[in-house]
Amino acid sequence: MLINLIREISADNLRGDIIVNRIVHELKAKGKNNEDFGKEILQRPLYDQTPKTTRFVLIDLEHALEEVNNASLSTKERPIDLNNVLENGKPRWSIEHILPQGSLPDYWQQMIAPEHPEEAEDLQKEYTHRIGNLTLTAYNENMHQKPFADLEHPATQEDTHYNLSKRDYKDNGEYVGMRSQLQINTSIPQPGERIEDKTSWTIDDIKRRSEWFRDEMLKRYRFPDVD
Repeated sequence: MLINLIREISADNLRGDIIVNRIVHELKAKGKNNEDFGKEILQRPLYDQTPKTTRFVLIDLEHALEEVNNASLSTKERPIDLNNVLENGKPRWSIEHILPQGSLPDYWQQMIAPEHPEEAEDLQKEYTHRIGNLTLTAYNENMHQKPFADLEHPATQEDTHYNLSKRDYKDNGEYVGMRSQLQINTSIPQPGERIEDKTSWTIDDIKRRSEWFRDEMLKRYRFPDVD
């Protein structure tokens, strides 16, 4: 359907709002609506299906939330561009899976399947690529399979560098892991909970945060009203 739409848009040389109207009419004609969109967000492993689109959504939502909340990672002295690209062409800010990909260490097996660790791999396959398990970081290659938090050796204010957990990862005295100042990271702890007090990351957390993303995405990407 979308490939045919692209061909029509190109053939008819459509521009601007006319493109939006054509796409919305086509989707509605196929019986698609905002409710379907919301259900798909919760049911699909978005990253696994389309990582580039997923990264776009994470960055776009971050910018939108920064504007709404009057907050930003950037300062006048240190501007930050989430779309920045390294010399090798790869993005500096990439997608981080909180529950990691790949072979799960015992820590993560116990975290997501404490009563039945043998089921951890199946749960990982089902939930790792859900949007509720994703965030952005410039330190993706450093975090890998690290635990969510190290309760025996948490980071302290005196630590300039810290690499024992994803929550408290630190570089140059700044939190750059799950405690970074990204607005999308405010949804990692439960409502009323502080990120520095959150000690676990479970399947229920992924489900809860996926619902948060669904709500934010429906605010921003709802089908517009068209004639």
